[in-house]
Amino acid sequence: MNSSIDEITRQGGKEPSRKEPTLNPPPKIEKSAIGVTSNYILNKRYSDDEKEDKWYVLRIRYNHDEDAYKELLSAQIKKVYFATHQVVKLVHGKRKKMKVPLIPGLLFAFSSRKDLDYFMFGKSPMAVHVRYYRNRSTGKDEQGYNDPVTVPELEMDSFMKICDADNPYVQVIPPEKQQHIRKGDWVRVIGGPFKDVIGRTAIVNRQRCVLVDLQGICSISTAFITKALLEPLPTKDECNDKV
Repeated sequence: MNSSIDEITRQGGKEPSRKEPTLNPPPKIEKSAIGVTSNYILNKRYSDDEKEDKWYVLRIRYNHDEDAYKELLSAQIKKVYFATHQVVKLVHGKRKKMKVPLIPGLLFAFSSRKDLDYFMFGKSPMAVHVRYYRNRSTGKDEQGYNDPVTVPELEMDSFMKICDADNPYVQVIPPEKQQHIRKGDWVRVIGGPFKDVIGRTAIVNRQRCVLVDLQGICSISTAFITKALLEPLPTKDECNDKV
């Protein structure tokens, strides 16, 4: 049994020092390996804009794309898109068709900023492999980070339609290779495997196609499309009306 303080002093012992109680300090904004501490997230006040659902672009650590995709779905994020395409590989000397990431290391999540933050700072073992894709052209927030990149629904809808067509002639074009691509008018595809894709006409590898820009990330082009399948759209505002 532990002796009381009075018994210790009667026996000639030294009374333990007494400290005045102190109030717990408010949670500090501290950076961790995946951003800021979970205490900060729990106390953060989200703006109305951050509570709205948007298409966020997420960076995934190498070779964790599929696992992160499944984990985000199980976390009940509203929509998660994993762009893949079919390739033929030699496996044990045999040709085999396989689905592989079209843009390795990137996933797209339709969610609020608040819900995504809770996933990244939750108990999921996969959360440590997921980051926001940051827009380096914007200013930094109070934690010293640039704003996450979001994709407008017009571009995202057309991007998914092109990917889902699973055409071998679809091309992903990084920003540094777009300098010499001349973009034309806004159009809507009215037939064929790319029906309802909205973008701008362009010539890629000497072939007419429709190009969709994912701002600051990449562009994706359809396969060759004849003029008969293109409906002109005078303005981008009219594009949004067509979605």
